[in-house]
Amino acid sequence: MAEGAVRDDRDFRPPRDWKRLTVIGVGLLIAVNLAILAVYATKTNTEPTALPDAIVATFPICSTFAVQQQAIGAVLAKGYSGELSLDGVPLPLDEYDPRALEQHTISWQPGPGKTFSHITPGQHLMGIRYAPVDPNSSLKPGAFSCTFSVT
Repeated sequence: MAEGAVRDDRDFRPPRDWKRLTVIGVGLLIAVNLAILAVYATKTNTEPTALPDAIVATFPICSTFAVQQQAIGAVLAKGYSGELSLDGVPLPLDEYDPRALEQHTISWQPGPGKTFSHITPGQHLMGIRYAPVDPNSSLKPGAFSCTFSVT
């Protein structure tokens, strides 16, 4: 500095602590990577299972989760009737929800006095057999099955 010059504090920069900056940079990099991993770990398979034309929807949705007392079943296209099975065990028609049947839906819920009082935790297979209501129609009968997990 020249003699008599006034020192300006804006020109003074403290020395950089490279170790500290490196630790901070690495920590931020790790945090960003963990955040990316957390986002991907929470993603589920969002691609819907391809359903036959006779089935509009299933509940629970194929490959998803259900609770032990939740109803299972399917919404059928107009002109079809159907039957359900759980893990290969046919579910009797008299255990279906009669109000749902009026809406082209086959719905069964576990409970006392039914084939299953509850659905045990784990993975299960729901089978759906469907056939045209009018045997003279051009609609084709068939079967479909999908898995769901109970928590």
